Amino acid sequence: MSALTTEAYLTDRAKRGSKKKFEDVLSKIKDIEPDENDVLQ
Repeated sequence: MSALTTEAYLTDRAKRGSKKKFEDVLSKIKDIEPDENDVLQ
């Protein structure tokens, strides 16, 4: 049951989302190398 309510919640949130706002937020992230411990092996 919780999987169904989660799916409905995410669907509703996606409908309210804005790709432009999402990209605006992502553009604020600095383009730097990750710490040594955060690099995928």
